[in-house]
Amino acid sequence: MNVMTCERCGTEAGALSACPSCHAAMPAPVAMKTASADEKACPFCAETIRANAVRCRFCGAGVDAASLMSAAAGVPQRPLASTPGHAVVTAAAGGVQPSIVIQNVQSVGAPAIVPRKSPAVAVILSFFFAGLGQFYNGDVGKGLLFMLAQVLNFGLMFFAIGFATAFFVWLWSMIDAHHSAVRINVRGY
Repeated sequence: MNVMTCERCGTEAGALSACPSCHAAMPAPVAMKTASADEKACPFCAETIRANAVRCRFCGAGVDAASLMSAAAGVPQRPLASTPGHAVVTAAAGGVQPSIVIQNVQSVGAPAIVPRKSPAVAVILSFFFAGLGQFYNGDVGKGLLFMLAQVLNFGLMFFAIGFATAFFVWLWSMIDAHHSAVRINVRGY
């Protein structure tokens, strides 16, 4: 049974919710988490970590035997880098090789530069023939689809429906070329 003392008057209150002498509210008892057999407490931050851990996942301090010996010798601990692509070298005492931890090293190249597309040029190209504006924007598949639709519309002009469908495909091609150029300039693709 947990014996609690009142913070105000110092009277032992047991497990009661209020002090029997001054009637002050007692805080609720906090259940302490005990470490299981496969866990241990970090000697630097007291957080619960795995028993076979080499470094604490909370503070980044080395908790293996070599790191603890170097900490006892006065060598400062360096936490792991929090950003990918950084290497951390910890110094060790007594001629022991330093342990090197490399996290997610990636080659850093220049960001891809996407050339800006002019919406006006895309519309003008689609004005002359449906699909040319899509080719200018790099949408080859969409450009071929518009061109195929226009070729079919020219064939349908013998039945008079081709005039209306050719106009709508031509207009849609210009609007799509404009929106695609704006999207490429904003999003980069």
